[in-house]
Amino acid sequence: MLATLVLYRTSFGLTLRAVGEHPKAVDVAGRNVAGYRYAAVLVGTGLAGLGGAFLTLGHSNQFVEGITSGRGFIALAVVVFARWSPIGAFFVSLLFGLFYALQLMLQAQASIVVPYQLLQALPYIMTIITLVVVRGKGSAPSKLGQPYEMR
Repeated sequence: MLATLVLYRTSFGLTLRAVGEHPKAVDVAGRNVAGYRYAAVLVGTGLAGLGGAFLTLGHSNQFVEGITSGRGFIALAVVVFARWSPIGAFFVSLLFGLFYALQLMLQAQASIVVPYQLLQALPYIMTIITLVVVRGKGSAPSKLGQPYEMR
C-alpha cells in the first residue's frame, strides 16, 4: 500500500511512472531521466535483497543452495498478472500464496496418491496457466528496457 501511495500520490511517483512511459517528457521538464531510472533500480534491488534476507533468516534460519526454488519466476508472473499495479500485485501474490499453501496441504494428506513432485509443481503450473489466460491483456511501460538517449 505504501508503494501505491508513493507511485500515485507524490510528484516523485508521477515522475517515476513517466520515466517508464514518456522519458522525453521528463527530460523536457528538466528532470534527470537516468537518475530516476537508477533510483528505481536501486529501490527494487534493495527490496529484493530484503526478500532474500527474509527467506534466509526468517524462513529457514540458514542459507541453503537454491533457497528461492523458482520463486523469481512467480514474482515476474505476479507483476504481469497484476498489470503493473502495486495493489493488484498484492492480491495476486495472495492468490499465488494460496497455490503454494495448497500444495503443502495436499502433500500432508495421506489419501492423495499422486507423486509429491507433481504437488510441488502446482504453484508453477498454476502460474503458467494464469499467464496463458491473461497474455496480451496487460501492458508494460512502453519504454521498459529501452535506453533513453538525451539529445
